[in-house]
Amino acid sequence: MKKFLSVLWGVMLALAIHAQPSTGGYPLGLGGKLSGKAPIIELPQVSNAELLEQDRLNALSGEKSLRFGLDFPVNYTLENSGHWQTAANGRLVWRLEVRSASARNLNFVFDQFRLPAGARFFVYAADGTHILGAFTEANNNRLHNFATLPVKGNRVVLELSVPEELRSELVFRLSSIVHGYRDFYKELKDFEDSGECNNNVVCPEGEPWQDQIRSSVMLLSGNFRFCSGAAINNTSNDGTPYILTADHCEPSPTDIFMFNYFSPVCTPNQDGNTTDVMQGCIIRARNPASDFALVELLEPFEPAYNVFLSGWSRQNDPPDSTTGIHHPRGDVMKISFNIDGNGVENWGGADCWHVFDWEDGTTEPGSSGSPLYNEQKQIIGQLYGGTANCDNNIDDYYGRLVASWDGNSADERLRDWLDPENTDLASLDGVESGVPQFSVDARLSAIDVPLESYCSQSTIIPAVKVRNSGSDTLFSFTLSYGFGTDLQNFDWNGALATNAQITLTLPELALPLGANLSFSANILNPNNAVDAVPANNVLQRNVDSREGRMYRLNLNTDFYPEETGFSIENVENDSILFETATGAVPEGQNVYRFCMPDGCYRFVITDEAGDGICCGFSGNGSFMLQNNLNQPIGSGGQFQDSDTVLFCVGNVGIEQLWSQSAAIRVFPNPAATQLNLQLQSDLLGHVSRYTVFDITGKAVMTERIQDALQLIDIAQLSSGLYLLRVDSDLGPKTIRFVKQ
Repeated sequence: MKKFLSVLWGVMLALAIHAQPSTGGYPLGLGGKLSGKAPIIELPQVSNAELLEQDRLNALSGEKSLRFGLDFPVNYTLENSGHWQTAANGRLVWRLEVRSASARNLNFVFDQFRLPAGARFFVYAADGTHILGAFTEANNNRLHNFATLPVKGNRVVLELSVPEELRSELVFRLSSIVHGYRDFYKELKDFEDSGECNNNVVCPEGEPWQDQIRSSVMLLSGNFRFCSGAAINNTSNDGTPYILTADHCEPSPTDIFMFNYFSPVCTPNQDGNTTDVMQGCIIRARNPASDFALVELLEPFEPAYNVFLSGWSRQNDPPDSTTGIHHPRGDVMKISFNIDGNGVENWGGADCWHVFDWEDGTTEPGSSGSPLYNEQKQIIGQLYGGTANCDNNIDDYYGRLVASWDGNSADERLRDWLDPENTDLASLDGVESGVPQFSVDARLSAIDVPLESYCSQSTIIPAVKVRNSGSDTLFSFTLSYGFGTDLQNFDWNGALATNAQITLTLPELALPLGANLSFSANILNPNNAVDAVPANNVLQRNVDSREGRMYRLNLNTDFYPEETGFSIENVENDSILFETATGAVPEGQNVYRFCMPDGCYRFVITDEAGDGICCGFSGNGSFMLQNNLNQPIGSGGQFQDSDTVLFCVGNVGIEQLWSQSAAIRVFPNPAATQLNLQLQSDLLGHVSRYTVFDITGKAVMTERIQDALQLIDIAQLSSGLYLLRVDSDLGPKTIRFVKQ
């Protein structure tokens, strides 16, 4: 969760448009400091006209969210895409160009993202007219994800540079590319898009609603649609950054939230402030039965944004009048009024308030998720859909907060989050986010270190973020931290002002071995007093720490990933070290890492349909297993029910490995022109040659084995059955194959 430092609208040559905290600078790829061009990925053809027509029809049926882009799920990493090279200054540079022929703009979502100190990441139009970055370690968050605003144009380059010694510390996976079929920046500036009957919130009509206006937020929901929402209070009055929006907006952990986007004057429309932005959230609860979603931002609201957390009511009876505050079509904030009563109705399968008509203003696509307020200025629901617009200003439906209160579990109801004190209040007033409600309130914001997994590492240097959410300056506290019950205490002294945050680097700590190790941190005795909100003093993280060497699997699925699964088993006792069940492999490019102890193992990949993952109508899937030196030790894709790769880690178990039936592999089988003979690399020093025999026992070819993957030309052989024998100092092994 980071604040946008600045956003400069308009296209200017070589001008960077800063979207998240960035150090500025200029990409090496635009400065003529790199040779060659970046590899290119072309997205499938997209018809913008068809997508716009779909949106028009959806709006007629009552849809109140507004797409600006089409989301393409992908799985691109630093290993399976792009190109690395060394710049003149010695830095390693990775580049990838993405093209989508009809795109107005492109934006990018990363479900794995962590940059070490010294790394620099740029996203820019290929012609240099729009640049985002440089992004650095300051953009890391506790979910290790990241998303960018759209970059103008249909050709965009991703450029990542890092000192060579820090290459292994990068965490980077591009999980989604959004083809923008609407001009994102024009949507934010084209004030003619929303209907003329809408009221700017700074007009006299909005004057009594100034607090609630500061609650409202525009979402880039799912990073490809405009929606609306509102900051909402809870009974602890502790400023927890909750945002209420709609379930059908499909919020995601990488969403972007823009506050205070309104015209500075009543008329005519003018562009508003676009700098008050935060990115990233945790989805706390959602339920289609009342079409609500509640998310929590990754960090407290920026004090400079002056956010107000609106109150709420669980009232069941329809209010006499209601008010809506929203961003129609991604426009500057608007306010609408209904003064002649409301109803209760099931609409689209959800329990809703029915706004019969708007007497002043309306809602439009982009207004989805916006709050509905009662006469007491409390939220009673959020916009689901309806047909209201300036031409036909009737029938809108809002999921009811009272219906959202209870549910089967905490992730399906509001009660656990908006009433953590279990007060059973029927209504609650709003509070200022930037004004502390308590004198002493120390908050543990994040655990930066330890990370989620380690391989052969004995110590760590923990790091946590602490924020002062109280009105008193924080002068001292004790931080208790460690694994399990083996906790250390660190005494901090200083002066931390209200709403200020510090990162504490703690003394080195021994890292135990084990899976799901529980690391916890807890703030104790702030200012030698009682903390008013002890619930936000504690954070916990599960850590996986193993002894071994880091191996990697690159797995590219076919069109039916739900049929694929794999495991790594110990050859000696058949125990399973790692397993991904059938159906749990995401479609596309996947990278898995395994911390392997010394021993011999069996990698088994399965296909439930019995036709492998390559080739033909089901798609051209493949896999490659690599050791800790990034050397391939097994690959394939064309099999039936399963394929197996045997390998050893460390200098152990050669005889045991050779005794396994899959110690050597030949594929494809049957084969037409070329046969692949593959051995585990540890066996190379033990094997000598291969010989091919026909069914009469006559040797028809022989050759010394030079590589772990040996290519055998069988084009001149007649069709039929053959035997391939591999000779070694461990004894011979023979495999049958068929020449087509």
